[in-house]
Amino acid sequence: SGGQCPVNLRLYHHCLLFIFTMQILSMRKVFHVLFILVSITSCKKEKAIGIEGSWLEVSIYAKNNLGQYESVTTFRNPGKLYLGVDGKYNYFTDVSSPIYDYEYNPTTRLLKIFDSTQTFVRTYSVQKLDEKSLTLERFENNELQVRFEYIRL
Repeated sequence: SGGQCPVNLRLYHHCLLFIFTMQILSMRKVFHVLFILVSITSCKKEKAIGIEGSWLEVSIYAKNNLGQYESVTTFRNPGKLYLGVDGKYNYFTDVSSPIYDYEYNPTTRLLKIFDSTQTFVRTYSVQKLDEKSLTLERFENNELQVRFEYIRL
């Protein structure tokens, strides 16, 4: 009868169309789930770099009489800085300094060095800290006084 599909054939086409549509939707869901899983597992977790360790002083910058910063580094006896995991601080050139305590706050990026009575306290701003280098700056009255640059030993 004039180009009309029998009811069974139309139902068959609708079933095929429904199955095909569901397969496409299922494939999208599978693709989305796979994409999310790959994204989660491939993201590298940022490793927190600790300030602890031994550091070799490679440069010191200080303010000269003209108010400019210049290198005042002499490398005959470069300083060695030790920051222990136990919170102990030591600085050594040709003579060791007393062993002080230190606290480092990675959020504020402040390194505080002090003696047991807290009569000697010095605070440094950690400008750079990575696997290989450390840069400390000391300020007085919100003005940079000195910058120390170190490499990790």
